[in-house]
Amino acid sequence: MSQRRVDDARRYLRDRLLHDVPALTAAEVEAVITEARVDMPRTVHQLDRYLREHPEGLVAPDVFCPAGIVRLTHVLCRHGHQVTPPACPRCHRRVPLPHQRPEGRVCENCRNIDRPRITCTGCGRTAPPAAHYGDDRLCRRCYRTDPRSHRECAHCGRMRMLEHRTADGRGLCPQCAPRPHHLCIDCGRSRPAQAVLDAGPVCAACYRRHQPRRRCGQCGADAVIAVRADSTHPDMCTPCWYAATHPPRQRTPSPSRTPPQPKPRTAVRDRRRDRTSEPSQSAPRPKPTVQPVSCCLCERTRRALVYWPIGPVCQSCYSRRKEHPARCARCHELRVLIARSDTGDDLCGPCGGSSFDYRCRRCGEGGRVYAAGQCFRCCVETRLQQVLGGDSGVIPEQLEPLADALLAAAKPRSVLVWLQKGSAAQLLPQLAAAPITHAVLDALPPGRDVNILRAMFVQAGVLPDRTDEYLDRILPWLDALLASGNTHHASLVRPYAQWHLIHRARRRAHRRGVRPSASTAYGLRYILRVTVEFLTWLDHRQIELGTLTQKDVDAWLVEGTGTRRYCVRDFLKWAIDKRLAPRTVDIPAVKVGQPKNFIDTADYTQQLHRCLHDPDIPIDLRVTGALILLFGLRLPEVLDLRTDHVHVRDGDQYIRLGRHELLVPPALGVLLDQLPRTDTNRSVLPAAERSAMPLFPGFHSGRPVTPEGHGARLLEHGITPLAGRNTALATLAADLPAVVLADLLGIHPQTAVRWVRIAKRDWHTYLAHRRADLNIHGVGEK
Repeated sequence: MSQRRVDDARRYLRDRLLHDVPALTAAEVEAVITEARVDMPRTVHQLDRYLREHPEGLVAPDVFCPAGIVRLTHVLCRHGHQVTPPACPRCHRRVPLPHQRPEGRVCENCRNIDRPRITCTGCGRTAPPAAHYGDDRLCRRCYRTDPRSHRECAHCGRMRMLEHRTADGRGLCPQCAPRPHHLCIDCGRSRPAQAVLDAGPVCAACYRRHQPRRRCGQCGADAVIAVRADSTHPDMCTPCWYAATHPPRQRTPSPSRTPPQPKPRTAVRDRRRDRTSEPSQSAPRPKPTVQPVSCCLCERTRRALVYWPIGPVCQSCYSRRKEHPARCARCHELRVLIARSDTGDDLCGPCGGSSFDYRCRRCGEGGRVYAAGQCFRCCVETRLQQVLGGDSGVIPEQLEPLADALLAAAKPRSVLVWLQKGSAAQLLPQLAAAPITHAVLDALPPGRDVNILRAMFVQAGVLPDRTDEYLDRILPWLDALLASGNTHHASLVRPYAQWHLIHRARRRAHRRGVRPSASTAYGLRYILRVTVEFLTWLDHRQIELGTLTQKDVDAWLVEGTGTRRYCVRDFLKWAIDKRLAPRTVDIPAVKVGQPKNFIDTADYTQQLHRCLHDPDIPIDLRVTGALILLFGLRLPEVLDLRTDHVHVRDGDQYIRLGRHELLVPPALGVLLDQLPRTDTNRSVLPAAERSAMPLFPGFHSGRPVTPEGHGARLLEHGITPLAGRNTALATLAADLPAVVLADLLGIHPQTAVRWVRIAKRDWHTYLAHRRADLNIHGVGEK
C-alpha cells in the first residue's frame, strides 16, 4: 500500500470516529487509535475497506468485521462511549473475538470447543489437550493441578501455576499477579474491574450501585440479595441473613467482676520479639543467586541453561544446536552435537559418553523433540491425520498431495504452528468431509483464509489453477457485500458485474495475452462499491432508477468530493443500454491530465545504471527497475511476468509481452538468469516448480508479489517507478510512431498518441517514406 493511500485511510478513520462517536475529541481520537493498536498500515487498510462497506460498522459492527474493529469498539466502551461491540455468534457474549470461523469471529472459549479432544490420563475426561508430559496427556484442569506444571512464585515463594511475568522475567502466581486495570465508567478512575457490564467496566466500589436488586423474602425491602432461596429459607438481603446467622449475645452479669490486670510492658515486648524471630510461612523464600558463566559455544557471559559434556550452554546456543542438528564425527549420523572429542571434533551424546540423546522416538531423527518424545515432522504427521482424517484418521485421497507437501516442508515447526493456530487451517476439517472444488471454496465467506487455502490447494495439485483467479474472486465477494444489507440491489449489480465489468476485463486480458492482475480486480471492486453506494443513495431519497433525472445525478456528484462518485458513469451507461435508466441522464468523463512526474536525463541514467550494476540492491528490485526504465512498463505488468516468458534464441535473451518479444540487453539478461528468488517464500508449503513460478514470487511461490509492497521497496532504494516509467515512455515516444509503440508495449492506441504528442514528434515524414518504400516493392495502395 502506498503512503498516500495509508494517509487517506487514516484520515478517513479519524473522521468516522469523530462523526460516529460525537463525545470524542480530536486529542482522544489519537489515544484511542493507539490503545486499540489500529495504526499499522495493514490494519488501517482493513478498517478503511470495512467502514466504507458498512455505514454502521463502527457503532454496531457485525461478526465478520476485522479484528481491529473489535479492539476499537472495546476500547471505546472502556472509555464510556455508546458503542456496541460484536457478540460471539455462539455464546452471544460481548468479549474480545480473536478467532475467525465460518460463522464469524468467536471468543476464546468457543474456539476451544472446536479443538481436537483427547482422553486425559489424569481424570479420564475427554477434553482439549493442555500439556504433554511424555506419554501423559492432560486436560486444562489436571494441568493446573499437576505438580510438574508448578513453578516457584517470585513473590510468595510457593510452588504454584504461574500466571504473570514481570518486566524482568520473574513469574507470579494468580494470588500475587497484578490484576489488569480498566477505566471505570462511573468514577473514571483506573482500577481493577469488579464486573464488565454492557456499558463498560466498573470497579468494586462502584459495582454496589449496579448490583441487581429484588424483593427480600424476609423483610420485603428491595435490596441486593445476599443468599438465594432454598428449601429452608427465602431470598434474604444482607441484614436479614446476618441476623439469621448471628443471634444476639446474651449478657450475664458477673457477681464479682474484677477489671483485668494489665500485663507488664516487658512481657509484651518479649512476646513481640519472639513473634518476629520466628520465620513466617508466607514470607518469600530467599532466591538462590545464579552467577552468569561463559557459554562454551558463543563465549558470551550469560546464564547457563544446561550443562552438556561440552560445557555450559546459554539459551540461544541451546536452541540453535537443537534446531540445527549436524553430522557426528564418530557415528556420522545426523544428531544434536553436545560433546567434543580430544581432537576437537563435535560428537553426539552417546558417542561422547552422555545419556543425553535428542532423538525422535518415532523416526529416530536427531533434533529438537516437541511432544511425547517426537520431532516436529512426526507431530505434523499426527496432526494432519487428526485434521484431515477426522475420526477415522485416514486422509482422503484428494488431500494426500497436500499432506505430502506439508510433510515435505523445510520447516515442519512452522507447519505445526500453522495447523494449531492458523485461522485458515481451522477450515480444513470441514472441507475434508466432502470433495473439494473451486465452487465449494466460493461458497465459503470470502476472505484471506479462503484465498490462502485455495492457493495451497492449487500449489499442491489438489485443484487446477484458474487463469482468471483474481476476477473469479469478485462474484463471491459481491454476494457477501450484497448480503450485508443490499440484497434488493442484487438484480442490478450482479448482472452488471458478471456480464459487463468482469467479461470486459477478461476480454482485455486475453487480447493482450496476459492474466488479469490483482490491481485490475481491485479497480472493479472499487467501481462496484461506488455503484452500491449510488443505489443506496437513491433508496434513501426514494428515487427509482427508471425515473432518474439529470438533477438527481448532479446532486449525487456535488455531495461527494474528488472523482470517486464519477465511477458510476460506466454503470449508468450500462443501465441506459439495458433500458433500465432514461437516456437523458449523463455523467461527464473525468478529464485525464498530462503526466507530471518526470526525472531529468542525468537522474534517469543514474537509476538505470544502478539497476544494472549496483550489487547492493536486491536482484528482484534491479530487474524490476530496469524493465520499467528501459521499456516503460507498468509495475503490475512487470510483476506478472513468469519464468516461461523469458527464453533464449540465437544467444540473445527475450521477454515476451503479449504477442511480441522484446530483446533484453546482456547486462539485464545476466540478472534475469538469477531469478526467481526462492528465499521470499513464506508459505508453509515448499516452493513451486521453477518452470511455473513467477519471476517475482510473493508470500506463496505460485503468486507474484503485490505491487504496493514491491513499489515501496523500490522507493526505499532510490528508484522511482512512476516518474521513471513516464520518462521512459516519453523517450520511446520520441523515437517510435504511436502505432508501433502501442503494438509493442500493449498499450491503448490513444494512450500511445498522447505520449507521442507529449514528445512533440511529427511522423508525417516517416509515413511518406514508408509509403514510398511500399510502392518500390510493388505493394502500392489499394
